[in-house]
Amino acid sequence: MSKKLLEQAKENLSGQLYEDFLDFYNFLKSENVTFAQGYKCYKFKYKGEDVGKVSTFATHVECRVSLSFKSGSDKYVTGQTAELADIFMKSLSHKCTNCREGRTGCGKQLGMTINVAGESHKNICVQAFGDFLSFAFSSIDGYMRTMMRTTPKTLPAINNDSPVTIETVKNLILIKKAYITES
Repeated sequence: MSKKLLEQAKENLSGQLYEDFLDFYNFLKSENVTFAQGYKCYKFKYKGEDVGKVSTFATHVECRVSLSFKSGSDKYVTGQTAELADIFMKSLSHKCTNCREGRTGCGKQLGMTINVAGESHKNICVQAFGDFLSFAFSSIDGYMRTMMRTTPKTLPAINNDSPVTIETVKNLILIKKAYITES
């Protein structure tokens, strides 16, 4: 399936954005992920478990990285860049008020408890990290060196963050792989 992803990228992207995408694709391949076509995206998996999704469009690339909390959340902040720790910790400030009428699943789930660095963060909104507990990013300004966080869509204030580097997105992928390896 990855050949089709490359064909799609070649059709949709050009210039520096295409070159940056090829670098990102080569990073994914070097991390031994497999690709499968999804709805308007390509899913990438490690050892058969979802890691994320990538989509190419005429003007940008989107990447979504799934989160895991199986063995705590310390990996998202301990020893990570300030940039990654900051976006993770900012998400914890969104407390559940059970106010998301019309949102699938939100009315049925109450806030989560997430433990980070020995501290328990209670009543965190299930949408605080985005749909399906993931961080989504989109390339900006015609290249992927900087990405803008695009989730959660229900909380626009969080989307006013500064752009993050592609290295932050790659670090999230490596963290997800570590969770899969430990499971």
